[in-house]
Amino acid sequence: MPSSGVLMGSCKVRVQTQPRRGPRLFVFSGCKWTCTGGGQRPVQLAREFARRGYSVVYAGSDDMDRGKSSGVTVLSRKSLRTNWELYTRGEPGVVVCTIAWFYPEVSELHRAGWRVVYDLVDDWGAMVATGYLAPDVIADEEKLVAKASLVTVSAPVLEGRARSLGAQEVALVRNGGPPARVPRPEREDGARVRVVYCGATDGPWIDWRLLHALAEDERLAVTIIGPPAPDKAHPALRWTLTQPHPAALSIMAQQDAAVIPFREAEVCRSVDPIKYYDHVACGLWTVATPEMADLAGRPYALIAEREGFADACVEAAGRRGETATEAEVAANCWAARTEEFERAMAALPTEVPGES
Repeated sequence: MPSSGVLMGSCKVRVQTQPRRGPRLFVFSGCKWTCTGGGQRPVQLAREFARRGYSVVYAGSDDMDRGKSSGVTVLSRKSLRTNWELYTRGEPGVVVCTIAWFYPEVSELHRAGWRVVYDLVDDWGAMVATGYLAPDVIADEEKLVAKASLVTVSAPVLEGRARSLGAQEVALVRNGGPPARVPRPEREDGARVRVVYCGATDGPWIDWRLLHALAEDERLAVTIIGPPAPDKAHPALRWTLTQPHPAALSIMAQQDAAVIPFREAEVCRSVDPIKYYDHVACGLWTVATPEMADLAGRPYALIAEREGFADACVEAAGRRGETATEAEVAANCWAARTEEFERAMAALPTEVPGES
């Protein structure tokens, strides 16, 4: 595969040296500010919008009150409700909501003239079907879509779910990654192939049998960057626990290959994995199971069946010299994705959709 050319397009990222004014922005998210070290999409977008001069308030489902972080006001949902008038009074702005659990807050802001964007980042129906989410979390999803001037989706297959929920305006804004390549140390000759998995460890979509099989392969040394999962322990697995995102990137850059060992097809077929963009910036090839269909055909990614997965990890390590250029990494960073998001929001109608 070639090592030049952008991954998802040829857009140039405008580097802004001075922040400019933008509308007020709420981000309502189902993940904590510190989830996977702060590397999740809602957190990354909130940071980028703040960097661009927006006044951003981020409310997570079970987050701590952190005050200002990276220019963003980070609140728990409880604190937001307690201080609702303080944070909502004044000129209406835009609310970006990633999960229907926040429908009551969105509905109240909508009545006050705020424009709504529903950022659909996962197939929540499939998440409920696996038992990972309770049905009541997404009970108001269709009503949320009805109030949204725009539905953004992180992967093409999610457009179908958005349309089935009644979305009229849908825009694809994929996930992103770091703004530049992460420095990598020299490879030690003769060492085992260093394989890394970085992310949540509690999802029913993780194929632990596959991870344990990799750990038992004498050619490989497997590291997991994520919270401990005692019931999934294996003596050959190395755990570093959850790290702040920059530290996690540094650890990843010391490896030879990265894996996405997922199994639940109905959940995984709609995922544009953030991990992939992190891997690319770290100079790693990604080895993924066939369930990760959205990765098929992408640069710096191998799709492998389980019986050949360890061999694919060795192959990925052998392609250490075939890595992304700075231009490729920059074209797919979170700043570039935020520009796409901003362009989509700029096209929103000035009038909010009517009550339903």
